[in-house]
Formats: sequence, C-alpha cells, structure tokens
Amino acid sequence: MNAVERIGGLPKCSAAFCWGDYAAGPLVIGRNYDYSDAFALLKDDVAVTVYHPSDGSLAAATIGYVGEIYAVNGFNEKGIFMELNNGKPSAGIRSPDRRVTGTTMLFSALFEVDELEDWELFFNTVNCSSSYIINVADSRRALSYEWCPIGVKRGGGDLPDGLLVSTNYFVNPDWLFPTPSDAASWEGLTRRSNLIALCEAARGQIDDRAMLEIIGTPLKDGGAMNELTVFQMVMVPETGMLWLRVICGTGWSQIDLSGFLHG
Repeated sequence: MNAVERIGGLPKCSAAFCWGDYAAGPLVIGRNYDYSDAFALLKDDVAVTVYHPSDGSLAAATIGYVGEIYAVNGFNEKGIFMELNNGKPSAGIRSPDRRVTGTTMLFSALFEVDELEDWELFFNTVNCSSSYIINVADSRRALSYEWCPIGVKRGGGDLPDGLLVSTNYFVNPDWLFPTPSDAASWEGLTRRSNLIALCEAARGQIDDRAMLEIIGTPLKDGGAMNELTVFQMVMVPETGMLWLRVICGTGWSQIDLSGFLHG
C-alpha cells in the first residue's frame, strides 16, 4: 500500500481555497481526490491516520489509504493544511537522478512546519522527485507551490486575494511551459474554470456547508467532480473540522481533527 500511488500513477485532483472576501467566516478548503476506476475497490480502506511522535515533533494527521507512510493530504497540530495535485501535464518529467519521493518528504514536513511561511524554506531546500502542485494553508491564507525536479515557483495564477484554485497544470507563466490541453490534463482547464466560477458566484457566502456543494458539483453541471473522483474533503483549519466523503461510501462524515491532534 505504501507504493500504491507510485504503481498506479499520480492522482488527478482539484482544490479550492476561500478566505477574506470570498468566505463567510474562516478560511475553508474543498478538495476532490481523483484516481482511476480501480481505486473504487479501496473505498473501505480510506482512512484518517493520526500520529503523535514521541520525539517532540508535531502531531499530524494524514488522509489517504491504510498502509500509506507518506502524505498527499495532511494537517498538523499548528493548524497547517497541505494537499498535493499532480503537475505532470505541465512539467511531465521525473528526476534524472535518485531522490527521495516527494510525497515522503511532505509527510516528514508535516511534523516540523510550525507556520505557513516555513513551507517556503522547505520547497527551496528539498529537491523534488516528480512534478507536483502543492497547496498549503492556515486559518488566514493559502499558498500554492509548483514543484518539479528543475525547481519551484509560487503558483496561484492571477486570481484575486482570497481565492486559490488548482487542478493539474502549472499557472505561473515564468515557467514558459505551454498550457496543456483539456484532454492532456484530465479536463483540468475546465475543472479549474468551473471551480473559479462557482466560488465567484458564492463570493462572501462560502463556509463549510457551501463548500460541500461547490466541491460536490459534477463536471457536467459546471463543477469539478467527475467519474475519477474517489473521495472528497472539506477542511476548516481554524477549527480543525474535516468533512470526508468516499464516493462509493455512505455520505459525508464530520471529524474533529483538532480533538485528535491535541487529545
């Protein structure tokens, strides 16, 4: 299981972060975790795993599959959230030399990152093994990093303050990478445009309940959820409250991560 994403390929995901003028309260995050049809077989193995290290490191939680010892979704006791999107459609290269897998390094960082600004040091220090979009947030704001074997740049595009939306391609023009087609990015351009439009339409009214609707809107209806969506989450870092839904499961579950991390 610890190699499941290396064997099956990287996920094709989407995420929206709303704060400031876009939110009805504290910063809120919506996330679709997309994969291949085969991963529907693992619906009973989706788990929230909480770690309390004995060496003085921070307590942290990951959201993924039983047996994973890495992180593509995580939250720590300092209220720092992290999620990974596949960036291969933009920088589709792997490292020419041997490097520790990026998802393993992200897992390690969750136990050390005290504040949002610490991610800047992390991404400028750790060489990446593949091509990722890493979005991080605390209770006040969100940041995006486009991270690949040849370097790292801040992402987010030209969206207004208070809104961050990512799918599966780099939006920083300084890369000089061509924008991939919709087909080459698993309809990533459409998914991103749809999420931006939904957040704009609900500007100033977006809380966790509204985000459940936004992230759960199907692609055919102007959203981002699609036939590859395996599970979904909505997170409010200020309270530590997580909403989690496995598509083939029984509906949304509400989990107080703060209680587990500080308990």
